[in-house]
Amino acid sequence: MTSPDLTTGDQVAQGSYGSLAIDPASLYRAFEQVKDRRGKKGKRYALALILTLIMLAKMAGETKIDGIVYWIELRKKS
Repeated sequence: MTSPDLTTGDQVAQGSYGSLAIDPASLYRAFEQVKDRRGKKGKRYALALILTLIMLAKMAGETKIDGIVYWIELRKKS
């Protein structure tokens, strides 16, 4: 049993919740609901894809934009 004064993040860091399995497709579907306010010139990639990749990189431990970009680059298909 965990201490009641721990936050959810503390509990996850201590392993209280075990591994989290996330379906990238469900993240994508959730992010499809976000309204894209970019202009037409700014739409090279779907907003849902960008947000999904950022979220997955963050969940993998990346905390800075350079790390997120590098994480995504490593996972590109050749």
